[in-house]
Amino acid sequence: MSRCLVCLFTFNRPALMLNAVRSVERFLPGCDGIVLDDGSWVGGAAEALILVASEFPNWKTQTRERSDAIGLQGLYRNMADALSLAVEGGYDHCLFLEDDTQLVWQKPGQLNELDTLFAACPDAVQLQPLLYRRLNDYRDTMEYVRSARAYRTIQGFNTTAFWNMRVVRERADYGVVHAHGGSNLALNSAYWLKRGYRLYADARPNMAIIPWVTSHSAGAKTATGLGKRQDSDALILNPLSPGEVAALSQRPPHRLAMQEHFALSEGNCKRPVWHRRGEMMGLYYQRCHAAVKREDARGESPIHVTTVADVSACKLGPRRSHLDWRLPEASDRPTRGALRSAASACFPRCVKAAVRRSAAHGLARLKGHYAGYRELCRRLRREQAELRDVAETAINVSDESH
Repeated sequence: MSRCLVCLFTFNRPALMLNAVRSVERFLPGCDGIVLDDGSWVGGAAEALILVASEFPNWKTQTRERSDAIGLQGLYRNMADALSLAVEGGYDHCLFLEDDTQLVWQKPGQLNELDTLFAACPDAVQLQPLLYRRLNDYRDTMEYVRSARAYRTIQGFNTTAFWNMRVVRERADYGVVHAHGGSNLALNSAYWLKRGYRLYADARPNMAIIPWVTSHSAGAKTATGLGKRQDSDALILNPLSPGEVAALSQRPPHRLAMQEHFALSEGNCKRPVWHRRGEMMGLYYQRCHAAVKREDARGESPIHVTTVADVSACKLGPRRSHLDWRLPEASDRPTRGALRSAASACFPRCVKAAVRRSAAHGLARLKGHYAGYRELCRRLRREQAELRDVAETAINVSDESH
């Protein structure tokens, strides 16, 4: 039987971390796990780690000293440690996920599916198991490979994914790159793309990201306080219903599995957006408006993915921006004084321009963007109704066959 190490990365979100662990235990049972904490300091963080170790004997915890100067570098250092642990432990699979991610249904034989996929796709270094988010544009960034029953992408890395441990072990220079500054996502993607590998994505994903996670401040909840606040349920994504699982399995693969279609049971977030609740709403409406215009121009909703028959027949080039990405040289980095001077020089000009734009176009633009939000919501309702019809048909056919 395949052995899998689940590596959960967390920082200052103990309640989210606990719910993520419990979702793994519920929907991917029998795996070993480790929580890698990036030096959390909020109340309840230490207690949550102790609770994980006591409640789940197959889980371990590891805490790293954190320096504010390194930003997300600590996350990638923990990822490098986790992948080394998976190699040293002789695991067949390794799953990376972050604390705002939860499993939402159990896929029978998921680890066996991984064995089959990685054997069929020698260029696959990772398989991403996440439901897709509607406001992202996936066109020309992935293709459905019929023989692999998975999507091939133009990226080489994601922070939430199953690793192909055979590939990792074969490469003497394997690893997760962690450099100072930035998220390091593009750097790690380029690392694998330049070696001929790709990130694949699951056609029947079983993980989802909490849409409103940024609305919950790091110190708002503690491990012991979970459930005492009225909005604490927002930290737990409801599992997919049998109908949603049937619709997910029966839908045509050229239509991506959008989280807004499949993870919006009663109690989950109803709005198709991943920004802060109550903040940045102008940007939210703008993205909704852009999505509606994009879909109108293409005459299809949601995004249609191109299908290819064979694993080797790749029609997608690697992501160019990732291949061209490089670490900034010391001479390229502006000094703090230069940045302050530049900001001071342009600040009055920026403020005046913003005031003029706001006075002339702000209200009209906001109304137009909000109209795009309303239209997108209407489309979501229509598409969800179509998926319910698919699910009901699939369930009826299954009942008749029995």
